[in-house]
Amino acid sequence: MKYYLIITSVFYSIFSLTAQVKWNKDIEGRIDQEINHAISAGDVPGASLILINGDRTIIKSFGFADQSSNEKVNSETLFELASCTKAFTGLALLKLEQDSLVDLKKPVSDYLPSFSAVYKDKPQTIKVEDLLHHISGIPSEALSLIYESRSNPSLKDMVKDFHKIELHDIPGSRYEYSSVNYDILGLIIQKQSGIAFEDYIIDQILEPLGMLQTGFMNSIDLKKMAQGHQVSYFKPRPFDPPSFQGNNPAGYLISNADDIAKWLKFQLGLNNPDNSLDSLREQSHVPNLLVPGDWRAFSSYNAGWTISLGGDGRIYHDGLNPNFSSYISLSPNQNLGIAILTNSNSEITPILGNRINTILAEEEVENLPPVNGMDSVFSVLSIILFIICFGILIFMGIQFYALIRGRLELEFNFVKLLKSILYGILIVGPLFIGIYLFPSTIAGFSWKAALVWAPKSFVSFVIASISMISLGFIVYLINSLVKAHEQY
Repeated sequence: MKYYLIITSVFYSIFSLTAQVKWNKDIEGRIDQEINHAISAGDVPGASLILINGDRTIIKSFGFADQSSNEKVNSETLFELASCTKAFTGLALLKLEQDSLVDLKKPVSDYLPSFSAVYKDKPQTIKVEDLLHHISGIPSEALSLIYESRSNPSLKDMVKDFHKIELHDIPGSRYEYSSVNYDILGLIIQKQSGIAFEDYIIDQILEPLGMLQTGFMNSIDLKKMAQGHQVSYFKPRPFDPPSFQGNNPAGYLISNADDIAKWLKFQLGLNNPDNSLDSLREQSHVPNLLVPGDWRAFSSYNAGWTISLGGDGRIYHDGLNPNFSSYISLSPNQNLGIAILTNSNSEITPILGNRINTILAEEEVENLPPVNGMDSVFSVLSIILFIICFGILIFMGIQFYALIRGRLELEFNFVKLLKSILYGILIVGPLFIGIYLFPSTIAGFSWKAALVWAPKSFVSFVIASISMISLGFIVYLINSLVKAHEQY
């Protein structure tokens, strides 16, 4: 641990980039071309790009907010920020700490007495700062515990359901990203402030920053909301998932390009209308070096931001909801901020954000990698399985035709039929159990969560699998009851 802290501190403090980003027509053209190519290849109907380069603010709109009405994206088009919401929640919590309403070192149970957690059947104490850094031990798949609700008490009710949640690790020992951490923080903010979480964010964060078009579903102009899409069957399709108000602190703030430009300027320390938040912003950008972060990205996490420890000084986050995605990147040493908002759950959004950073560094970008692989896999498998089902139905038709023509003869034998049923159950039973356990085994999700987050092609794959197994079982039973008069 000691050597980790020394090495990390050296990289973080010494090798930060200080060169200013150049901006010219050639770079602008490359970025436009990159975005147009990416949103086409990545199944994104519409997108907003927000770029802050020193005193320059650039906002560009691409594609459609609503394809059915041919309404194009503009700077006022509203998008869900998905997990980029967490930075607002993190800042709000630091505001509460500044006002002496929360102590980050205290246990969560001091503020939420009904909350408890266990690790290997032993009670554990989670501190507020553990949630802030994603080192609470709460598993990432706990997202499936969040249920549909539009009612105001949903946040409180949802957290109450986390009673004695089973942890993956001892709190404070290891980083594991879990959105539920920030939902619990949202409830602490709500309880300690004495007002609804959403109202606190609007009153203490959004209004002081002049972000008057930003809010949650019950406080924004729905006419300006982009139609969300989910990538299914090789293309983006309009999708309106259930409401998850209990997940508002982690992923359901709604904003547009105009307001996100103000957010980027604030995060970069430019034109801040509320100086009282300055110190909190700086505090949220300090990496947590007490616990090793994400080794794959060589980064740390604090207050809703992933903080690079690789020497580039970059602070970033991406977000993915069932029908929206987002990406925000900050390079304070260069006064550079980038944000991308899209109305699709495409995997292309953070990839595009990183490619824009590469272009601004005047480096060559590699070929665009394939994206939305989950939908492609399930779509192809669904097609194959439905073709097999069709083949089985044709075979069954041939059998019935053979029965009518006398080439096959029914030969009922109860004992033989019973044996066939038992053998068939032994074969297909484990397959059905495997299908039932598939979401929890692959992603730790419940079926309810999987039906919201997974592409519709996944549902088709499940239906096709069940149909193929069932038809195969029926054919097996039919074959046990017939006798052929001919050799073939």
